[in-house]
Amino acid sequence: MAALFVLITLDGAPSMAQGREAVVVIGVSRFDIKRMPGGKFKVAPGRGLTWTFRPGESKTAPWVREEMVDPDSEVIHRAVWVDLDGSGKKRLLTAGANRAVLKLYRDPKLRQHPQILWNPVFTKKRSRLRDFRVADIDGDGRPEIIVGTHPKGVVAVLKKTGERWEARELSREDRTWIHEIAVGRVSAPSGPPDFFATFSQPNVVPGKPQLGRIVRWRWDGKGFRASVVESFDRAHAKEITVGDVDGDGRPELVASIEGVSRRYKEGGRVRVELVEPARVKVYRRRAGKWIAEEIATVPDVSLRSLAVGDADNDGRPDIVLGPRRAGLRILRLRDGAWRQSVIDRRTAGINLPVLIADLDGDGRNEVLAASDFTGQILRYDWTGSGWKRSVFATIPKEHWTWSMEVVR
Repeated sequence: MAALFVLITLDGAPSMAQGREAVVVIGVSRFDIKRMPGGKFKVAPGRGLTWTFRPGESKTAPWVREEMVDPDSEVIHRAVWVDLDGSGKKRLLTAGANRAVLKLYRDPKLRQHPQILWNPVFTKKRSRLRDFRVADIDGDGRPEIIVGTHPKGVVAVLKKTGERWEARELSREDRTWIHEIAVGRVSAPSGPPDFFATFSQPNVVPGKPQLGRIVRWRWDGKGFRASVVESFDRAHAKEITVGDVDGDGRPELVASIEGVSRRYKEGGRVRVELVEPARVKVYRRRAGKWIAEEIATVPDVSLRSLAVGDADNDGRPDIVLGPRRAGLRILRLRDGAWRQSVIDRRTAGINLPVLIADLDGDGRNEVLAASDFTGQILRYDWTGSGWKRSVFATIPKEHWTWSMEVVR
């Protein structure tokens, strides 16, 4: 089916032709809520959405939102504008669920039927594409698409052969979910990059123990060789990203590890006690081994978003954290120690996607955070003494945001 549109103003793929401003793309899910007889509410998945924000032309409307509705999906977990054929033209690539569909919109105005690159079926009830990344991971000069799925624990590499994209599965496990994919040269400064995936048991109530592991693959000239970065017996890694966090010019793998809580009844009410806080860990490859360093804990059971970059424009890398309810936070490396501070205690969300980017082309980075629970996408500018908070856009009720990307 063709995509449905609330607003179409994009003349071609996002570009910097009208300035140096960024274009922000967000994967979204919408829920349909109906009041039933007796006052109860019925919640059902709606349709997957892609929001594209481009710079507006007035101060009263600095950003214009374009909403695309995918009639085949209940959620768009990730949406990225990307050049897959080397033409220099970016096309929209989306990953959906519960029908697991990887779609490429060849028409830059999104008015034609998309090309379906991959549409696997895992179970009758659930087939989800949870995350993907695009990179040349085998060194042949052409990009591949690395995809992680719910369920069946599939990590697949899609490669273009002629006019078709063919999928090669690197993993498949029952009762296993893949949460995130990350790509970067962590183990070697040259050659094909590493790519990583986070595995876990199927999702449970946040805070309940959930086994998991992080796995890395790298092309060795003949095939993709896997190694386990770390296994977890009580928690699991929800988010991973690759970036140079210590300023030595060599990227590291950064992971957020979910917390563990205990539920109990007291005075007729269910209470929750935090047993193990969420953690942030950095991984480096040294002498053929993975070296882990825990750099911070966060007083929350869930930490599903990370971003690495110079958030405060002091020339040094930072890590911005998006926990569920503990407030937007930042880690700064100072005198060899990681120091944590709160940017805004009011931000909250199931995923709380965050990014660090120069949004308005003035050469200074800002922080964006999609705070579903407060219904706002918030922007933060470092002033030199504190964070200036402003509303980038609103999030309508019954909407969840899943990923946030910047188009350059």
